[in-house]
Amino acid sequence: MKKRFTRILIFLLAFALAGAAAADGGGKVYCLNCKPEADRAWQKLAKIYTGKTGVKVKVLTAASGTYAAMALIVLSLVPILAFYLACQKHIASGVAAGAVKG
Repeated sequence: MKKRFTRILIFLLAFALAGAAAADGGGKVYCLNCKPEADRAWQKLAKIYTGKTGVKVKVLTAASGTYAAMALIVLSLVPILAFYLACQKHIASGVAAGAVKG
């Protein structure tokens, strides 16, 4: 049973790959880049690869432009943290008082 399933799976995979290659001609490659600082290097490499092989390469950068937003989020946590540290004793006593059954 396992051999038959494996053969069917290999046949379907080969059929799908052959159909995809025949439909597009040259093919395409998508590269997901998660580091914006390496984007220029990936774009350059994609251009070189496309020139040598004729296969189109598209580099997508996932985290582009998110560093400023992340910095603002971290800075917005500073007042909350300062409030918690200043009122920590009162918060702990309030939580403990609420847990006492009376």
